[in-house]
Parts: sequence; C-alpha cells; structure tokens
Amino acid sequence: MKKLFYVVGCLLMLSSSQAFAQAKSDVIVVRMLEREKSIRLAISRGDAPVELIEIENGGSDKNFSAGAKGLQQVLAKLYAEGYVVQSSLAGAPLIGFSTQGAQINTLILAKTPKP
Repeated sequence: MKKLFYVVGCLLMLSSSQAFAQAKSDVIVVRMLEREKSIRLAISRGDAPVELIEIENGGSDKNFSAGAKGLQQVLAKLYAEGYVVQSSLAGAPLIGFSTQGAQINTLILAKTPKP
C-alpha cells in the first residue's frame, strides 16, 4: 500500500506545473540606454551572460526609423521566445559629459505559462 501511495505521489508531481523544477529564469530584464544617436540594450537572463545590443538612432528620419525598427525586432524575438512585458520603469534623463541627453528605461519580461 505504501508503494501505491508513493507511485501516485510521483505521478502527481510529474503531471503538475513545471514551477517546481525550472532551471532557467522565466524573468528577464532589458535595460535601454537611449542617446541622441544610438540605443544600447542590455538583456539579462538570470545567470546567463548579459547580451549587449547597439541600435543606430536619431540624427535623421532614416536613423530614427532604424531605431524603431531595431527595437521592434528585439522585442519580436523576445515575444517569439514566449516573453511578455510585465512592467516598465522609466528613468530620468542622465546628466554628464558622455551621457548628455541620455535616458535609461527598463523593461521586465516574463514567460507566459503554456496552456
């Protein structure tokens, strides 16, 4: 009888939510440093190395459009991986010699549960 309870318990654990045995982080943080001529993204996925992406931005309509297109491509990739924006944090403009007119914004994305 003990073996039966043990087997039923094991089967219940295997059929339950994956939340008990997840190795990778289901939450990622995307920090965006927006400058006059570029957008730098830092994507952190838990223990994995931070992914750095630089996108041309501003200065002309062509570059401004390229910045929007670059951001759209990065977010589309994250959405395709199953991530959804959970929160956004707007930063204040930075003041300093190398960061004149720059602003840091943060997006917090989480994986959506599978149906």
